Amino acid sequence: MICAEDGKWTPNVLVFCLLSLCTCGIYGIFWWTGIADRTKRFGRQLNQHIPNEPSSVMGWFIGGIFLVFPAFVGMYKVIENVNEAAKIFNSLPDRIVNE
Repeated sequence: MICAEDGKWTPNVLVFCLLSLCTCGIYGIFWWTGIADRTKRFGRQLNQHIPNEPSSVMGWFIGGIFLVFPAFVGMYKVIENVNEAAKIFNSLPDRIVNE
C-alpha cells in the first residue's frame, strides 16, 4: 500500500459510488482530489516529483460538471499521479510488503 503510512483512509469504491450518486457527483470530485493529494504528499515526503497538484485536478473535475471531457482529463491526471507514486514506492530499497 503506497500511502498507508500517512494515517489517512480513503473510502472504497462502493462507498464512492453510493455517495457520488447521492450527491450528484460532488463527493466524487472530493474523492478523486483526495487521492491526488495523498499521492502528492507521498512524493513530497520522499523529495520526489509527482506531476499534478490536487487543486488542478479539482479544477478539471469542476470543469467536468459542464462538459464531460474535462472530467476524463482529471481522472487521467490522478492515474498519472498514482503511477508515479507506484514507481517511487517500488524503487524503495527497504520496502516491506505485508500480504
